[in-house]
Amino acid sequence: MMRLSGRTAFVTGGNTGIGAAIVRRLAAEGASVALGYFEDPQGAQDLASELGAAGGRCVAVPCDVRERGSVRAAVAAVVDALGAVDVLVNNAGVLRHTPFLEISPEEWRLIFETNVDGAFHCI
Repeated sequence: MMRLSGRTAFVTGGNTGIGAAIVRRLAAEGASVALGYFEDPQGAQDLASELGAAGGRCVAVPCDVRERGSVRAAVAAVVDALGAVDVLVNNAGVLRHTPFLEISPEEWRLIFETNVDGAFHCI
């Protein structure tokens, strides 16, 4: 049984790692899926094509969660392609392996803008 049939999901950071696994699972459950990506447009398109070839509905949309305008444009593209968003997975995130006391102000801004502001912009 496909528990998410008829639903549309938007996964930020959906083109690699955990995000790609989430996208695959949502598609396996019957959802139409939009995967938001910041980097690697070819990888994002490849994943969307893979899921489409398997019978799912999937689109890749550029989305820099640090920028409210980028998020709004991504959501508009998702709605145009797949319909209203029923499920949001705020997966986009930045992880640095730098010891906390050695993080530069620039790294801190990137982490905060992506992990905190990004979630806020998507809600």
